[in-house]
Amino acid sequence: MTFETKVRVSEDSMWEKKITPYCTRIPTQEASFALSMIERFGLVSGKDGGEDSGGRHHIALMEPEAVVERAFKIAALSFRHMESAGLFVQLPDLNQVNAERDAEKAEESAKRQAKKASEKMATA
Repeated sequence: MTFETKVRVSEDSMWEKKITPYCTRIPTQEASFALSMIERFGLVSGKDGGEDSGGRHHIALMEPEAVVERAFKIAALSFRHMESAGLFVQLPDLNQVNAERDAEKAEESAKRQAKKASEKMATA
């Protein structure tokens, strides 16, 4: 699996070129949550490391594979719980929002044109 970063070149208002990198693949919300747990706790995740001869307890670092597996299990469980508890809000599709906005603008424009036409006829 490869992750590709692409670059878009555009010009700003001063005709200066601007380079914007973007990714063509992004992690899901669940994966992002797991990754944030790995970022926060991955370097200090511990497991029982036994005791030394003086009876002092030692903590050993978890293996990287175990850290990743644990983070993704916690994320999956968290998202299942949020889903079953109804904690997600469904947002409208962006295309739908834009279409509704465009329809409203067209309606407002038609009303303005009709008003101008009626004012023009009234003055004639």
